[in-house]
Amino acid sequence: MATFLEVSKLVTGFTDIGGDIETVYFEIMSSKSDWIAELDKLMVAADEALASADPEAKLTVAMEQSAEVRNAVRRLAHLWYAGRLPTVQGGADPGFISEEAYFSGLLWRAARAHPPGLSGGYTGHWRYAPDG
Repeated sequence: MATFLEVSKLVTGFTDIGGDIETVYFEIMSSKSDWIAELDKLMVAADEALASADPEAKLTVAMEQSAEVRNAVRRLAHLWYAGRLPTVQGGADPGFISEEAYFSGLLWRAARAHPPGLSGGYTGHWRYAPDG
């Protein structure tokens, strides 16, 4: 599980992630047989990347060389940023994993915005530029 969290940090660019949602995302990434194989390849690539001088570059090379690693990275990033799996063309909308996943999606932090349905601000706060 430690490698899963470290590769999640590498893929997302956020170092302060983890907690209960990490376990949920790991279970989702391991929920289908073809996903397990892709996750296994990602974990091998992650171990090699994390042991290198430039983990990001090493993981990028692994993604360029392996469709399985690339698929797992895309799925992992989508989970952390959107709190859900991507919709497969022609497939049913997978929906959000949980309320926590929706509200804690990294896309809101990256955009410096709040998720619709959760303002957290005072009345009229939207009139002012975000802090930072």
